[in-house]
Amino acid sequence: MSFGTWENRTWSDIQAREPQVLSEWIANFDTVAPPAGESFEQLQARVLTGIEGKIVGARCDAGVTPVPQSGLNTGVTPTLHYLVVTHAGVIRAAVSAFSGLPLRKAFELAVPYGSCTSFSWGANHWSPVDLVAGRERPFMRGK
Repeated sequence: MSFGTWENRTWSDIQAREPQVLSEWIANFDTVAPPAGESFEQLQARVLTGIEGKIVGARCDAGVTPVPQSGLNTGVTPTLHYLVVTHAGVIRAAVSAFSGLPLRKAFELAVPYGSCTSFSWGANHWSPVDLVAGRERPFMRGK
């Protein structure tokens, strides 16, 4: 997320110099952007555009020829896997979009350093996947 003119500044400095702007942003961080920055909604839109264009869109298979794991032509379309290494804000934006969790509640999700968040594409939508059990996390839908 771009914090614009707030990049590399402490919260106490921003509070001292721009208390009203900071208060507005804190109250509505999902829709209000820091000066010359982006809101959480704008970040989410950017993330989803990237996913659509690079993973599920027309460019997703450019230069990638899937090969069945057995190496044999079984007639079954193999599953493609993508690894995206990113920060917690992007993960929260994606989880919010794919699970139905309101964007404002995305920061309630714990995203520990070095953690793994996995999604599965099926029936024209993404679903968070429980990596231990290997199943969709229905408990996240609609929260």
